[in-house]
Amino acid sequence: GQGAAPRPEVREAPARPAEISASYFKANWQIILDQLAKQSRSAWAVAFTSKVIDYDNEVLTLLFQSQKDVEAFKNAGGAAEVLRSVIKELAGVSVKYRAKVADAPSKVAKAPVIEPNTEDFSDDNEEELKTEPISQADPRTGEFILREVLGAKPIKGDK
Repeated sequence: GQGAAPRPEVREAPARPAEISASYFKANWQIILDQLAKQSRSAWAVAFTSKVIDYDNEVLTLLFQSQKDVEAFKNAGGAAEVLRSVIKELAGVSVKYRAKVADAPSKVAKAPVIEPNTEDFSDDNEEELKTEPISQADPRTGEFILREVLGAKPIKGDK
């Protein structure tokens, strides 16, 4: 072979755009978190589950998995401060935070929920067991998956 092999690309801090936007933070969040990890493992441990939702007028909106994570972010060894200094270093802006908490998992349709041991309930509770379908998708698809893949039986009393 001729010459040296091309070196693998090293992920450097990105060039700073003139206008820092939400997409800048979304695109570079992983890099920002990597920097954070180098400065403070405890701050990183708190922030690494967060996601950038929005950035506007120096306010960075972050989505946390739970209220507990938000509290930890505010309190844990100044995680918010360390992150702020990392962002200042990389993006050149001093941010304020707005924290949001992800919706309770019950609202998120990830997989069909199979209720365990519904036989344990007596019949008079049947009305309370009915829930709205979680998925916005074609209900027949969900039913098909439940029946064909998971071998579920339709709940009696369902239309």
